[in-house]
Amino acid sequence: MRIAAISDIHRNKSLVKLFTDSPKCQDVDVLLICGDISNGNIPELEEILSSFSDFNGEKLFVTGNHDIWSNSEDANASMVKYEHDIPIACENAGFHCLDNSPKIIGDIGFVGNIGWYDYSFKVLCGSTSQPLHFSENRIVRRWEELNDDDYQQKMFLFMKDKSDPSTTFWGDKLYAKLGCSDKEFLERTLAKLKSDIEQINRYAKSIVAVTHHIPYEAIVPRRDDDVSYSLCNAYMGSKRIGELFDKYEKIRTVICGHSHTPGSFQINGKNCFNVSSENSYIKLIDIK
Repeated sequence: MRIAAISDIHRNKSLVKLFTDSPKCQDVDVLLICGDISNGNIPELEEILSSFSDFNGEKLFVTGNHDIWSNSEDANASMVKYEHDIPIACENAGFHCLDNSPKIIGDIGFVGNIGWYDYSFKVLCGSTSQPLHFSENRIVRRWEELNDDDYQQKMFLFMKDKSDPSTTFWGDKLYAKLGCSDKEFLERTLAKLKSDIEQINRYAKSIVAVTHHIPYEAIVPRRDDDVSYSLCNAYMGSKRIGELFDKYEKIRTVICGHSHTPGSFQINGKNCFNVSSENSYIKLIDIK
């Protein structure tokens, strides 16, 4: 089985033409999109997915954090998109939404969902010895003193020196309206992943596990000289996703996105791929 996997195209509709015109994509059995194709506009998400209508193989989708963004004042607006609107849009466009249910194609099982983060990829010993000055509570702390409450805020004012303040914030702070904490949402997605794996584990010869967020630390890109980037490492994913995948021998392939840094990795006996990119990037993956 050959999979064409893409992620994080962020409304770049030119990727559709790249996919349909590429000779290397002509013998693909499964098209897998790993999220972040929109900025929360559900009709646009459906339109982009529908653009792949000429592809005759199986089409699978996993939601990204940008896909559930909302400007609504409703504190649960993103959860409504995630659990209701996106699965319907996928169905309308001819895609199977893995967040909603797993799927077996031939003897290969596919499980997946958005994942999320719990700050387990945060920098423990930072790229600078300078203290960080937080805009919310005006407390000066060093890297090793940052706690989960700090990362939950997703807003940082840090200073390299007194004359050079810089602000960093993570967009989910404003637009991911889940009605619960990051860790609570991760618990939900982990429980769903486990349930879906158990559902198909008996029947599939092997399983491809897919999350938008990163499941293994080895996949997380690091930039030691970039304080802002290092702060945002906390929102790349969770070690707990990878720990769940490692419990199942049949999970031999793991695919993720989110970081805009594509790459291939061998981790704990599994073939792992980050298929996200700011450019038009399609990864072909052969499953035996």
